[in-house]
Amino acid sequence: MSAHRFFVPPETLASSEITLGRDLAHRVGRVLRLQVGDRISLLNGLGREVEAEILSISRDAVRARALGVTCPNTEPRLHLVLYQALLPSDRFEWVLEKGTEIGVARFVPLVTTRCTARPPAGDLARKRSRWQAVVRAAAEQSHRALLPEVTAPATLQAALGGLSGPGLLAWEDSRRPLKSALPELATQDVLALFVGPEGGFTSEEAEAAQAAGLTIVSLGPRILRAETAGPVLAALALYAAGEL
Repeated sequence: MSAHRFFVPPETLASSEITLGRDLAHRVGRVLRLQVGDRISLLNGLGREVEAEILSISRDAVRARALGVTCPNTEPRLHLVLYQALLPSDRFEWVLEKGTEIGVARFVPLVTTRCTARPPAGDLARKRSRWQAVVRAAAEQSHRALLPEVTAPATLQAALGGLSGPGLLAWEDSRRPLKSALPELATQDVLALFVGPEGGFTSEEAEAAQAAGLTIVSLGPRILRAETAGPVLAALALYAAGEL
């Protein structure tokens, strides 16, 4: 059975004597009921993994000793950035979870014309903390070596203005099939994927995206739910890149 895996701040792994704080102490001792002598895997979120042996467990801390360091080769070559329009909480978190499992490197919550789920400004910090926790749990479970980032929400205009590479936008009214665009785009190092809200992108938004250099594609004759389209698009892009 493989060791339990936990993402920790990089500075935690700076020496062979490791101390984990109260949150992880609760998970290790109370939730997972691990014992002194058990081994765990600690990841710095940047590609480094440390195997460690638990030396002591208390309510406030876990002490462990590093046994070895590896750099797991579990990350896709293709760096995917998923710009997912905001959805109701449970559906948006599902996208984060499944996108992380598939191999998305960064998530950008997108504010578009037809978004109906927009967190109040005062609630944004709590939402981002929750979103990052969902991603962290999914990354630990799926043996990711890098911890995907969830950025602050961005408007479509701001997202398009910040693009520095190629991208795809899924739009049900496009006549171009995804399979005609993926082979060339999947050879890139970075690929942006844009997915709309429950009501889809407006024609004006699709035109703005095309003017910004995005390739507008259709995901087929069946209309996918907004929370389905993102993971499907990510999986197909990684398949085209030879990463699935």
